Amino acid sequence: MRANMLKKVLIRIDYSGVTDINEWIKEFKANADLSSHFCKYRKEVQNQASFNISNMEEIAQSRSIPLKAFQSEPLHRFSEASFRGEGEETDREDKVMMEVTGLFMAFTIDCINYKNMDVYIDFLCKYIQAFISNDRFIDIQRIGIRKVGGDVFRNLDEFAETFETNIFATPDVANLNGLLIDREYHDRIIKSDGTVKVNFSRRCRAIPADNGSVVYQALLDIDGYVDNGIIQNKGYKFPGDFENVLKEKINDYLFDLYKLSVTEQYLSNNGEEIQD
Repeated sequence: MRANMLKKVLIRIDYSGVTDINEWIKEFKANADLSSHFCKYRKEVQNQASFNISNMEEIAQSRSIPLKAFQSEPLHRFSEASFRGEGEETDREDKVMMEVTGLFMAFTIDCINYKNMDVYIDFLCKYIQAFISNDRFIDIQRIGIRKVGGDVFRNLDEFAETFETNIFATPDVANLNGLLIDREYHDRIIKSDGTVKVNFSRRCRAIPADNGSVVYQALLDIDGYVDNGIIQNKGYKFPGDFENVLKEKINDYLFDLYKLSVTEQYLSNNGEEIQD
């Protein structure tokens, strides 16, 4: 997505078999190649995690852990991050935070001037390599990337210049003698080769503006993941297959879905700005 359309990226990695997450945090802090990306650290509990309660319920249920017990587990938060891609002269403007627990790690990017995923994927590959090398009993259960973005348009004609209306399913409701208030669609998809599952959500809603008019907000939420079933079926081994799964299997497919969601005109007009 282009810089002003992509708002947030969340990468989540679930795992089991961790002996002592506090010992790993000590190792991480001592690893300057990894920890030097962050300037601030806080130890909290999981009910203060940055993602919403439904994610917690999903993880707790998958591990047969009571939600209340899960929420009381320690959470290690690293923030005020600096990342610089290859050939870049200054640090990225995106705000990055990493949260680590004994069951998952979440890497959140608040997109300020988003360019691409490369520098973040490079970091995560090094992180997972060190993480698993530190404890060979760690078992990766799930790897996911969620991208959330959107834009605001003065009218539905402007909306249709950017987004494919057949994907957002927003026909001209004037034919129904009405005005669009809100339309939302959610699909669960598995790629035809069985390598990625996706929660694919699109929304278009009318919002009253200060001048009394109405503007239209488009929201695109694409959540792709490889779960334990896919990991076992495809025979993935980590850390060796981590980059391939994260970058080529998940991220590339999410980018394909994004390109299907926007018009050819938009892709042509913004070709240099659009990044995966």
